[in-house]
Amino acid sequence: MTRWWHGFSCILDCGQKTESIDDRAFRLKDEPCLANPYGMVLVERADEGSDSIGWAPASKARVHPKGIAVHTARAAHATDWPSELPAFSEEEIRSFRAMLGSHDIKTDAWGTADGSKSVERLYWEAHRQRGCVLTPRVAGARAGGIRRIARLVKIRLSAEIFGVEHILLSRMQFMHDGRTIERKQVPLRKLAWHESIDGSAVPWGEAALCAESCPYTEAWREGCRKALVERLGLSEEWQRKHLEEDVHSHSYRVEADTDSAGFPGLPTTYCIHEVTLRVADSSSPGVACIGLPHGQEFATAEGAFDATAYDEHRRLPIGTQLNIWTWDREQTCDATKSMAPAQSKVMMKRMSTRSALVTKGVSLPALSSQVYASMKMRLDQAELAPQAPNATLAAIMAGQKTDWSAVKRMAKHIADPKYSLRQFHKDVSSFPELSLYLLERDELSGAVTIFSSNTTLESASLSSGRSLGDEFQRTVGAFFAIYWMMRLHIDGKAGFVNGVDKQWKAVTKTPKDDEKRKTFEAKAQWKYLQKILKDAGLLKVTGGGLFATPTYEVDEQRVAALLALTAFHDIMKMSLLLPEVQPQHAPYHGYAAGNTIGDHDSALSYIMEHYPGMLPSFRDLDEDEKRSVLFTQCNLRFNHGWFVQAEAPPGAMLTSCRATLLGAGGAHKADVAFYFVHWLTDLAGAEATPLFGCEKFVTKFPLAVLNSFLRSFEFVGQVVTRTETEVVESYLKVRWDENVPPLGRSPKGPGAIAKMRLACMAQANSRGAIRAFDDLSKEDRQVLSVEMARTGCAEQSFSAALVPGEVAGQPAGPAFLVYYGPAFLQASPPKELAARLAMLAEVYRTARLLWPCTPGGAASNVSVRIDMLRSVSVKDIVSSDDFWILVRHNDAEAFVEKRVRPAAGAGGWEVL
Repeated sequence: MTRWWHGFSCILDCGQKTESIDDRAFRLKDEPCLANPYGMVLVERADEGSDSIGWAPASKARVHPKGIAVHTARAAHATDWPSELPAFSEEEIRSFRAMLGSHDIKTDAWGTADGSKSVERLYWEAHRQRGCVLTPRVAGARAGGIRRIARLVKIRLSAEIFGVEHILLSRMQFMHDGRTIERKQVPLRKLAWHESIDGSAVPWGEAALCAESCPYTEAWREGCRKALVERLGLSEEWQRKHLEEDVHSHSYRVEADTDSAGFPGLPTTYCIHEVTLRVADSSSPGVACIGLPHGQEFATAEGAFDATAYDEHRRLPIGTQLNIWTWDREQTCDATKSMAPAQSKVMMKRMSTRSALVTKGVSLPALSSQVYASMKMRLDQAELAPQAPNATLAAIMAGQKTDWSAVKRMAKHIADPKYSLRQFHKDVSSFPELSLYLLERDELSGAVTIFSSNTTLESASLSSGRSLGDEFQRTVGAFFAIYWMMRLHIDGKAGFVNGVDKQWKAVTKTPKDDEKRKTFEAKAQWKYLQKILKDAGLLKVTGGGLFATPTYEVDEQRVAALLALTAFHDIMKMSLLLPEVQPQHAPYHGYAAGNTIGDHDSALSYIMEHYPGMLPSFRDLDEDEKRSVLFTQCNLRFNHGWFVQAEAPPGAMLTSCRATLLGAGGAHKADVAFYFVHWLTDLAGAEATPLFGCEKFVTKFPLAVLNSFLRSFEFVGQVVTRTETEVVESYLKVRWDENVPPLGRSPKGPGAIAKMRLACMAQANSRGAIRAFDDLSKEDRQVLSVEMARTGCAEQSFSAALVPGEVAGQPAGPAFLVYYGPAFLQASPPKELAARLAMLAEVYRTARLLWPCTPGGAASNVSVRIDMLRSVSVKDIVSSDDFWILVRHNDAEAFVEKRVRPAAGAGGWEVL
């Protein structure tokens, strides 16, 4: 007998909905659901050991214990799949195959060997997509054969995420033929050849085929626009509104005589345009569709991608695929590129005075002729006797000393009202590492240039692509952020927000028309900014009260360590200073002996750990301060967005972070706070405009996000001495009590943790989310209460008074991280909140069917991705033209995906 699966769409408008059956992911009914007769269905991988994930038809539906139907797809090879959807006749393919054979192109193994594509795919590419031409070869050893020519445009889409440059990459692609490909690839598109072009009639020798401006294909800019529309779903209007082109970034190259992995034996020439586009404002609500501002992953489908097509004996068109996109931190250099040796060709340039009325940057340090001569001599010697692990670094730092008397003076007087910013800037020159920011190597000639100025820096483009002196300006900006933060009780707020005037005095009055600065000054959480300074041991506040004025005492040794770290923290962004891993230290953070360390944080850690003498300002710190400074370079593996929005269980958020802290030489809470102070000051100075205040935070960073981060820092530090679950529970209680608008007394009872998490997730919708939770059915409240109370930590539970009895003291799992859960609730109109919470409960139910709860899984966490739901209205979600499934892609990840409703009576969807 046929039974119908009632999924989360039923919750909204199925007239035959009855009480849920406990512990079942689906409601089983004898009659069809009026709202959505196919509900939410499941696809999971049967072969757990396979790297290939497919949706090949199974001979039967598997009946889950308790009678719940689970449609199981078996892992499959390409040969197991149905033939691709023919957009052409069999005769066309036979003729095309014969043509290839006549040119000695053997196609017997195409479409069956790993990574190869079918003859049909090549025919489609050449004659339907028009993404390539096949043209005769009239020269060379293989004259008389044919060659495939494809012209591409590759898009480097960049965005600032928490002040760090990231680029967008496709990390996983689910193809039309059932293959899953894991690779990191920028968005790209083959440029379409004009209909009038027949490759067979155009000889290879015609230069126009591979010319940068080819008359036979669409223009590369047009292809760029189409790529964003077709691959990411970004309309041209959206592109004009949110993207900026780096006009100097376009490049063009030809890769000839390439062996094609897709079509073995067919010589291929790629003509590649590359361009950089930047997201103008990562905090704009309009860019949430691509995972910003937090840099979350998202999915897009090309064509009518449908994972269930094969179960219904339908075939997908060639070119149809599902893409998983991720934001990756931009590397400052190609880690595989070998370092050029230090060169003796050294030049000195003096920059002209900038004529602008208002100057945002400071002057580069002026080098005396003696200093310049000394630097030049050391670089010349480095060429003759290069010193590991980097000859240029070793040469410039040889014999250098930090002026510790000046550094101690800075630390002692930094909170003194009489200690001016101008004097502080003068004293900063005590750190010899600052001279490293004056170096630049020409990529072509290898010449090292030393820049110097007695005036304010004029922006100029260098061969590296960055503006001259930008890293120096950013470093000065970080120094100024420290100065202003340590003086919040004096003039620090004004300087932090507005910067200084021509006399270097803090601008105390914010311009009336500068809304961002005014808002920041009024609504920034200054008390938490000051609190983290205290927690880091940099500042001690005593006294104060109703009739007393507080006193501020600086820990001079601790402040000196922070200043020293700031001086050399970004030197490895200068690619000519990156070290090479020596055999005795290999492997180091994944780098083998002889490799140049491309990640600037890892590169700096390597020098501090193995060559501390090359950094005088680090070498001379005492051991406790060295430990704190070295700790700032470790990867805490902590996701701020997850924590402040309560998006994930404690284990997913904090277990790796806690392991890092406990394994980092016994890090203390003060070290964690020191880490975050450095993170804040480094990001505050990220704009190369130090005299205009901390512009990154004040004008370009979402204030709500910053305030949430500031509030969370103290809790992250507690994980050194408390369990992950204890820390999260404390944080949730504080967020509830401090919520604006107020939410009333802290909740108690089995749904308390779920309510507190939902309040953080919903943010501005917090009140509505709590009311909606109370209005849910008993079954849905129970599901959310249980699943949102799972900790993902072994032998850890939230307080018994805040969770259901089946969870208290009985850890089990895995716990679920519903990725994009906060965005799903924050995007909701108030009237839809109850429906969205009911859907969220159904997502948890379905995930639990795929990952049954066991005591052995208590310490594991699974990501359930609802990217495709987050920006869709409830009305569209329950549309009768489609349905939604949860697809298990691997042991730790599942995705909610949209499918076209199968034809009535289609096989494979019944309980047998």
